Formats: sequence, C-alpha cells, structure tokens
Amino acid sequence: MRKVKISDSELKIMQVLWDNNPIFSSDIVKALDDTGWDPKTIHTFLRRLVSKGIVKATKKGAFYEYTPLISRDEYIIKESKSFLNKIFNGSLSNMVYKFVNEGELSADEFQRLKEMLDAVENNLPGTNSAENDSIRKNQAKSNSDKNNATRLDFRNSIREE
Repeated sequence: MRKVKISDSELKIMQVLWDNNPIFSSDIVKALDDTGWDPKTIHTFLRRLVSKGIVKATKKGAFYEYTPLISRDEYIIKESKSFLNKIFNGSLSNMVYKFVNEGELSADEFQRLKEMLDAVENNLPGTNSAENDSIRKNQAKSNSDKNNATRLDFRNSIREE
C-alpha cells in the first residue's frame, strides 16, 4: 500500500467522496456547508488530494468530477496500523488491554469483542484446536518478545539520560 498522509480537513472531504463518488466539486461544497469553509478552501484541499494521488479529477464539460483513488477501508487499515505501531509498538493486544484496563470498554463492547475474536478463532488455519492453540501461543510469545524489547529500549534510554 502506498504511503498516504491525509490531514483532518482533507479527511472531511474524503468522507464526502467515499460516500458519494464520483461527485462534482459544487456538490462537495454543498455537502461541506456546515464547516463554514469558503469554496476556494475546499477547492484547495481537493487540489492537494489530487496532487497526492489520493483523488482523481476528471473534467466533465466546464466542471470537475472527483473520485477517490484509495478506499475508506484501505485508509482505515493504514491509519490503524500506523497508530498501533506508533503508540503500542504494533501490538493490538496491548491496545485492547489498555482500553479494558482503563475502563474505556463497556460490558457490551467487551462481549462484542469476545464474540468477534471467537468467530476469528474458528476461522484460523486448520480445524483442530491443538493447532489453533499452537498458533495462539506463538502469537503470544511474539507479542511478549516485542514488549520485552520495548521495555529494555525504554529502560536503556532512561539510563543514558
């Protein structure tokens, strides 16, 4: 996946594009009326998105029609991975643990997460539970090794200061 950097303002425009594509610039301006942005500002953001290769502009008569070149799902995955790598050293389990431990996860959300994990577990390679247990143990060991390395790096950086 190509590296994509989208500002918060550009993301508002992308959300309009993802929900209504292709779409003319005048319709984008109408859809973003609640932002209070001047139409020229919206056109500037559109030009930036086009120059980044994230949006395609096609001239249709006197107007331009815009189409996203990256899907919402592709962007969500990219941003999620970036966040996980930056904040949790790539560990989804550490992120979930942090949210659960801090009380940020309601009982309903916890149950839904558990059901989702159970569904994914049933689709792991192989059909016998011994093989799935082995996969889970290897993943847990890998996460543990990453976390230990991060702790050591952090401790070493403190000692150096």
